[in-house]
Amino acid sequence: MVVALVMLSLVLSFVGSTARAATFSNVGNVSRDPGLSIQPRTAQDPDGNVHVVWDEEGARQVLYAKGVWNGTEYVFGTPYQIASVGSFGYATPNVIVAPNGTLMVSWTQRAGDTEVGYVQAWNSRAAQPGGSPIPLGIGIQSSLAVDSASRFHLAWNGQFQIQYCQWDGGGGCTKRDAFGGGGSTNNLPDLAVDSSDNVHVVWYGAGNVVLYRARPANGEWGNVEQIDGGNLAQIAADREGNVHLAWSRDFNIQYCRKTLTTGCTDVRTFDFGSDVRPTIAADPSNNVLLVFQDLQARQLVYAARENGQWSAPQNFANGPTYPDVTARPYTNRFSVVWSRDYDIQLLTVSPGAPVAPPPPAAPAPPAPPAPQVPSRVFPETGQTVSGRLLDYWDRNGALPVFGFPLNAEGERRTLDGTYRMQLFERNRLELHPENAAPYDVLLGRLGGDVLYQQGRPWETLPREQPRAGCKYFPETQHNLCEPFLGYWRSHGLELGDPGISERESLALFGLPLTSTNFETNGDGWRGETQWFERARFELHTENQPPYRILLGRLGAEVR
Repeated sequence: MVVALVMLSLVLSFVGSTARAATFSNVGNVSRDPGLSIQPRTAQDPDGNVHVVWDEEGARQVLYAKGVWNGTEYVFGTPYQIASVGSFGYATPNVIVAPNGTLMVSWTQRAGDTEVGYVQAWNSRAAQPGGSPIPLGIGIQSSLAVDSASRFHLAWNGQFQIQYCQWDGGGGCTKRDAFGGGGSTNNLPDLAVDSSDNVHVVWYGAGNVVLYRARPANGEWGNVEQIDGGNLAQIAADREGNVHLAWSRDFNIQYCRKTLTTGCTDVRTFDFGSDVRPTIAADPSNNVLLVFQDLQARQLVYAARENGQWSAPQNFANGPTYPDVTARPYTNRFSVVWSRDYDIQLLTVSPGAPVAPPPPAAPAPPAPPAPQVPSRVFPETGQTVSGRLLDYWDRNGALPVFGFPLNAEGERRTLDGTYRMQLFERNRLELHPENAAPYDVLLGRLGGDVLYQQGRPWETLPREQPRAGCKYFPETQHNLCEPFLGYWRSHGLELGDPGISERESLALFGLPLTSTNFETNGDGWRGETQWFERARFELHTENQPPYRILLGRLGAEVR
C-alpha cells in the first residue's frame, strides 16, 4: 500500500552576505516494518525522486524503497527485498542513479566463509526492481559514483587493498585496478566523479592516515597522497571541478576542498562534542551539506556551505546512527537518511523561507504487560524482573550471561533512543513490542557504548589480518581465537536453530570490535580482554573451569 508521509519542518540558516534559509522536511519512517533496519543509503534520480536501500539486520536482507516526489512531499510504497545476505555480517548496501536513469545497488553477501560484493541494476522509473544480481568480487563496503556518460564507478575493501571497477553498463567491469597505501591495511573507500569525469578516491590506511588518489578522465591513476591523520573519510564533487573531503580525527570532523591538481584549501575543524562518521554532498549549485554524528549527545549535526561561507554546526535529530546524505547530481534538494530506533528516517533539505520548528517527538509506547509470566525478586540486588524480560533472561543464558538486575524496569533514554528497559550487570535488555518475537527484546550495544565513553571508538582502533586457527570477521577486521572462540560458539540467543548456530552467537555477543589485549576492568582486575558489540570477554586464569572466561560487568560500568 502506498503511504503519503507527513512532513515536518525546521530552519537551517546559512551565513554570509547572501545568506538565506533552507527548509528541513522530515519524511518519517521509510522502512515501515518491525525489523532491525540499519545502514541506510540514498540517491536521487533525474526525475527528482529518491531511492533508499538498507540492511534489514534481523532478517539478513537488503531492502529497497522508492520515494516519488509529488511537488510537496515524497510518497513511498512497500519496500522490496533485493537480496538475502547470509547468516551474519553487515550487508553495507549502497545505491546511485545515472543520468540516463539506470539505478545500481551494491551490497555484501555471505558465500561460505567469504564476503562477496554484488551489484544489481535496473531502470529507476520501473514500478519495482528488476535485473539479476552480479558478483563483483571478494570484498565489502562498496562506494558508488557515476560520470556524465552514465558509467558507474565502484570502490570497495578487498583483501587489504582498495578495489576499483569502471562499469560501462554491459554487465561487467571494463576497467579494474587494485591499490593501497599506508601499510597493509586499507579501509572504507569513498568515491566521487567531478564535472570533468575525473575519478577521486579517499580511504584510510594503517596508522589512521587519510589517503587520496585520483584518475583523470580516460587517464592513469596518479600517486597516493596523504591528506591527514584520521579515518572514516568521505568525499563529494561539485560542478566546478572541486572535491570536498570530510573525515574524523581526534573525535572532531575535519574538512578540506581540493581539485585534481591542487592540494587542500579551506581547511577547517568542526568540534561538536565527540564527532564521528561524517558524510558529505554537493548540489548542482555547489552548495555543500556536511552531516556527522555527535556520539556524546547521540545526535545528528549539520553544517552547510553556501557561496563559500559555512554555517555553524547545529543538531537536528536525536538518537540516530549510520547517517548518509546525497544531492547528486540532479536537484538542489539534499536527501539525508539515518537509522533511529531501527527504522529508516529520511530528511529533505531545500532552499526556502523559514518555517516553524517541529513538535517534539512522541515518547516510545510502553511495553504491553505479560501477566502470564511470573515475577522474580533477586535478593542480591533487591530488584525484580518480570514479564517478557524475565522469560528472555531465563531462556538466553541467565546469570552467567546477563548477571543480576541493577534497577527496575522502566522507560529510559539511552545513546540509541528512549525505550522501556532494565539494566543488568553485564548488559541491558530493551523491550521493543513493535517487533515480532524473538526481536521484541533486544540487547544494548554496551561493548561499543563503553568504548565510546572511554574515548576509544572501535572504528579508530588498529585492525588485523586473518590468522591461522582463528575466525576472521572482515566486517570489523578482527580475529576471534581460542579460548574466546570456543566460548563465543558455545553461547547464543535462542532463535530456533539446531544446537547453537553462529547466527545465534552473533545475536548474543555481536562482532569483535578489538584485538585481544591486556586491560584493567572497572573492578581492578587485569588480564587478557577482547571487546564485542554487546559484551567484553575476560580470561581469568586464576579461576578453574568453567569460570575462566567471564563476561565483563558492562551494565554496572555504564550505570
